[in-house]
Amino acid sequence: MRILTKTVHQTRSFAAVLFRRISTRSSKDQAGQSRELFLTLHEAQRNAIREKLLESFTGETTPSTRNKIADAIAEIARQYTDEQVPNADGSRDTWSNLLGALFHASQSPDASQREAAFRIFATTPGIIEKQHEEIVLGSFTRGFKDGDVAVCLAR
Repeated sequence: MRILTKTVHQTRSFAAVLFRRISTRSSKDQAGQSRELFLTLHEAQRNAIREKLLESFTGETTPSTRNKIADAIAEIARQYTDEQVPNADGSRDTWSNLLGALFHASQSPDASQREAAFRIFATTPGIIEKQHEEIVLGSFTRGFKDGDVAVCLAR
């Protein structure tokens, strides 16, 4: 049973790493521009993947696997902050529920979840918008005072 559990954790870790690597490859979008592969997907596909990433992030119990999922989330978040991603209606696509999920994780009783949230914030500070600075600042202040060393180092 332990071997099976270890294999499942390794598979989830590998899936997160593989997704991250593939999502950053360049590909031509419908307009012929070179973009990272994730951004060439249809809006519904991007939405489904983002939801699954956040669901996996919050539901993962193995810290090393959660960190790999966090790295994948940070990569997708970076793509959104680096480029203007259009929706089908021409509006700008954003990952609107990302900050809420990270803020919630940064307040978790689970130190590894707090650490992973701060890893994402530290890797992609561009996701913090002006209107959210005070909330994020409060979260970071608590993180600086966190009793778990790994959480303090993640910022």
